[in-house]
Order: sequence, then C-alpha cells, then structure tokens
Amino acid sequence: MSLIGIDVGSSAVKTAAYQSDGKLLAAAREAVIPRRPQPGWWENDPVEVWAATLKTLGSVVRARAVRRDLPVVIAVSASGREAFPVDEEGLPLGSCIMTADTRGEELEKSSAAHMDPLDWYQVCGHIPERMDPANRLLWWRRHYPAVMDRARYFLGWHEFLTLRLGGRAVTDHSLGSKWFTYDLAQGGWSLERLAEFDLDPRMLPELEPWGKSVATLKASLAAELGLAPTVQIAVGALDSTCAAVGSGASGDGICGLLCGSWEDLLVPTKNLPSPAELIRVGCTFGPHPGVAGSAVLALSPNGTTIVDWARSLLGIPLRKLEAELQASGPLPSPVLAIPHYSGATIPWRNARTSRGSFVGLTLASSKTDVVKALMEGIFFDLLLTMNALRHAPTGGCNLRRI
Repeated sequence: MSLIGIDVGSSAVKTAAYQSDGKLLAAAREAVIPRRPQPGWWENDPVEVWAATLKTLGSVVRARAVRRDLPVVIAVSASGREAFPVDEEGLPLGSCIMTADTRGEELEKSSAAHMDPLDWYQVCGHIPERMDPANRLLWWRRHYPAVMDRARYFLGWHEFLTLRLGGRAVTDHSLGSKWFTYDLAQGGWSLERLAEFDLDPRMLPELEPWGKSVATLKASLAAELGLAPTVQIAVGALDSTCAAVGSGASGDGICGLLCGSWEDLLVPTKNLPSPAELIRVGCTFGPHPGVAGSAVLALSPNGTTIVDWARSLLGIPLRKLEAELQASGPLPSPVLAIPHYSGATIPWRNARTSRGSFVGLTLASSKTDVVKALMEGIFFDLLLTMNALRHAPTGGCNLRRI
C-alpha cells in the first residue's frame, strides 16, 4: 500500500509516492511559469497547474517501485492564500492571483475596518489582508463582475484539485482558516460574516477534517493513469502545516522551519501568545493537523524566490553556488542585504512597503558576497521572529527545538 502526495507550490508542482512506513518510492516535479504582466503583479495559470499535476502524477504512478506497491489514496498540500473563480464543470475562469501580488490593498483596508484588530485575531486568527481569499473574491467581484456571474466556486489550489480529481471541492480547517470568513470558535464558516460581506457560502469549499477520505478518483482519470478505480482522495492541508507535520513539528514545543519560495516558521502550541503580541510580530494563528491542534505561523514571502532571482541575475548555477558558498568560509558576507523584495511580513510591523537593498558594496564585492548576504538577511528575519515569539511578554511560545 502506497500513498501519493501532491504539493502545489508557487513555482512548481511536486508529486511523490511513499510507502506507509514513509519510504520514498518515486517523485516528480514540473515547473510552473509565473506571469508578471506589470510591476507588483504575479499570476499563475490554473490550466497549467492542472496539466503539471497530471504530468507529475503520471510520472510517479508509472515508476517501477510504485507499480509494485500501488497507491490507495491521494492528498494535496497547497497555499491557503491563493484562489480564483471556477465554473460548474471545474474549469477555471481566470488566472490565480498569487499571494505576493500587490493588487487589492483598498479592499484590505475596508475589510479590516469592520472590526478591531484584536477582535479579528480572536475570531479568525489574522487581520484580513489583500491575499485573504475572501478579499480576493471581493476583488474579482468588483473588477470582473461578468466572470463572477458565471462562477460556481471560488477555490484555492487544494480544493481545485480535489474537485478535478474526485468531483468535490473540499478543504481542511488549516486552509479554511486563511479566509476571514472562517470562525475559530465555531470551527467552520461564519454565516454572519459571510452575510456581512454579501458572500455566497455556496461558492466556498466544503470543510472536512484533515486526512478524511472524501471522494474516489474519477473513473476516467483512474483509467488514464492506470490506477485502480478505488483510489481515494483524502483531505490534505495548508502546505506549511503538511511540511511541519512531516518534519516532526506536531506537538507543543517543536518549531518547524520551512524553506521554500516562502521562508516560514510554524510553531505548534497550546499556549497562544496574546493577539497583541502576534500583531506586533506579524504572525497569524490557526488550526494545525498535528498533536497540538493549533499553531502560530510566521510567513515570509522572502525565501528561495529571492535566492533564485539573484542566481538568475548573476548567472550562478545552483551546483556552482553551493561550492562557492562553502569556499567563502564561515564568516558573514562583507555585504549587508535587506531581502524584502516582496515587502516584509515578519518580524517588522507595518513593513509591507519595505524593499530590498544592499549596503557595503564595493568594486571588490563578488557574486557570492551578494547571494550570501541575501541568505543571511532571510535567516535573520526568521531568527528575530523566533526570539520575539519565545520571549513574548505575555508568555511566549514553547520552542524547545527546531
């Protein structure tokens, strides 16, 4: 018996099959080409993501090790801050506006004004931001009303794939809590808040517990992929929480350091710092499919995307960069970098307009100095955030190990 996981990332779709004991059987990766038609804009094409999903899924299930240990279940992990309109047949009606896209700031302000910041943290674990799926829905309705008239759903990557794979648009609570229409106390959609913002609850995905089987793989896809018609589609979770659980950050006191396009910290905890402290540091709070049941999340858009930008600009292949970083020695770079290429979310308050910069460049500065400085800047943002959480005046998070 094997299990298949599909991860929809900002720059690629990754699919892997594992034995029930955790042994990797096969993996595949397919890049997704981002579109940046204007400064500050970032879109991914759901049609391309679906094609990448089928391609990687096909590659994995054809692997010899997987054919000897056929999968019985498929689940998805994805970001919870990206969504787009979808029609009755499950076909996307537009591009997905990605998390770092700067459109929608005016909606962010008007939505957040409905409640005091501390109250927002109490009811949904965060203050509505432009990338909140509910705000994205409002943005689409304002700018493309004709498209929204045709939409049956407004879905993120997870529920888009569960719909295409199994016929049901389903998400879990870690993903659902990224909507400001989610209610932490009720553990579901807030009908009162949906009515307040004139949002149709039928457009939102169903909420089910993490790990629950909710559908059977469509017969046409099972036949196309050479899989048994009994393969189940199970509920996955927010990509950060999936990575944290997979790395052992499930219970109180174990912090997950998650390195990808975004650079994140996830702290499973039963001792939640006060909402005021979370607001100060720039963190959010929500359900976690681990032992602790809840977690503090520190999410930064400045991760490998920044390093990849620098490598591309400077013409440094990844293999060569690793060797050059080793050769540069243990001392810090002589260049200082602020890596806020998409603004800053943690640990700086009100720093969304912060931008990247370098200090200390000379004619002797090398390409490696620049990349190393960016990596150090990313790390120090995370270190400062972790220290702020650990030493919160109201009783910090229990961070025994990473």
